[in-house]
Amino acid sequence: MSSEIELHIKQVYESQSKVGAYSLLLEENKGKRRQIPIIIGEKEAHSIICAINEIPNSRPLTHDLMISCFDFLEAKISKILIYKVISGVYYSYIYLNKGDQYTRIDARTSDAIALAIRLNTPIFIEEEILNQESVEIVLDEDSDEDKSSGNPEYITFGMEISEKDKLENQLKEAIQKENYELASILRDQIADLEK
Repeated sequence: MSSEIELHIKQVYESQSKVGAYSLLLEENKGKRRQIPIIIGEKEAHSIICAINEIPNSRPLTHDLMISCFDFLEAKISKILIYKVISGVYYSYIYLNKGDQYTRIDARTSDAIALAIRLNTPIFIEEEILNQESVEIVLDEDSDEDKSSGNPEYITFGMEISEKDKLENQLKEAIQKENYELASILRDQIADLEK
């Protein structure tokens, strides 16, 4: 039986791999702090950013309208679950309850998360998906053991400038494997070192 891992939004940024698209970077709340980048549309990114930063809109956005409908129907969203990924497309369920009635609704992950942010609803992912699709963050703990060597899925924060070559090698490998979201994250890490 698969278990569920809770996530939070780490960052929303313009995608480097698709023009006009954005990346939603989710990170697990506890444990290894693995991250998972999901490509979303510009409108969904705008909606999520507005919700995170509590930016008011002159007219209700679609996700605000949906919440008004849920409120009228006295239905509550109990959780969001990312349950499947096929060819880079993530599938999610919105779990709803009204009194003692429960249901789940299939939804685009970006829409489900836009709702979750507005309602402070937990976001979960099937552990198997997180294991397959994640980028693992390894914090620099002054360890002699090099946890990132030879594995482009490890990114180390708090690096010295001497770590730049390792990141560049990981970047080349990510590009060769056509893992452009990981490549984008690695590129940003390299840029941070050059500041």
